[in-house]
Amino acid sequence: VTRQEIVSMLPPLLADIQSNHSVFDMCAAPGSKTAQVLEFIRTRGDPTGFVLANDADSKRAYLLTHQMNRLNTANLGIINHFAQDFPGDFKFDRVLCDVPCSSDAAIRKL
Repeated sequence: VTRQEIVSMLPPLLADIQSNHSVFDMCAAPGSKTAQVLEFIRTRGDPTGFVLANDADSKRAYLLTHQMNRLNTANLGIINHFAQDFPGDFKFDRVLCDVPCSSDAAIRKL
């Protein structure tokens, strides 16, 4: 079980992710949406799709790796790269980009 805000759950729901989709999660840490996308891939048919989860900040990418280890799946790759510089010759079925603009919801907690 992973706790997350309702608004954080909406992007993966609206993306209509299927089990054969390749998904690039550009700003993935801490990983709640990534886990949700992986759940869709693994439960909606034969799981031939995958998620490439990225975060530009190395500390956040480390946290992401730690969080994703508990899922024990082969449908996931994690990278530490500036998303705006990611090579354009890769094609994905879906791209998720939820940029960290509110310091992990710290504004809402005030």
